[in-house]
Amino acid sequence: GINAEYMGDAINATKRDQQKAEAQHKRFLHESEVALAQKRVSRDETAAELKELQNSLPAARASLGENLDALKNSLKGLMALHTAIQASMQTPEERAAKRQEELTALKQALCIISDDDFSSNCS
Repeated sequence: GINAEYMGDAINATKRDQQKAEAQHKRFLHESEVALAQKRVSRDETAAELKELQNSLPAARASLGENLDALKNSLKGLMALHTAIQASMQTPEERAAKRQEELTALKQALCIISDDDFSSNCS
């Protein structure tokens, strides 16, 4: 009686548990396969992107060099323009004083490099 009934219930419960476990295992295997396939696709896409970037790197470096050269030339032009603007911002009196300083310096240089007869006249 009771033992046979108990054993029958236990067997049925075990079969249900086994079926449930098998279903969970199948679901796990399916989900694992799907996840693995997604990872493979992602890996392949990443590898393709990497290859594309590696192929475009030399052209990007060349372009960078050209842009740096253009930037350097632009900066040189800006510095020349800045100097010209600064010079034009001086008053006529300031420019005349600067020219006089330059002339005095040139005369002193000429005295230094000239022969002794002329250099005796230098002050």
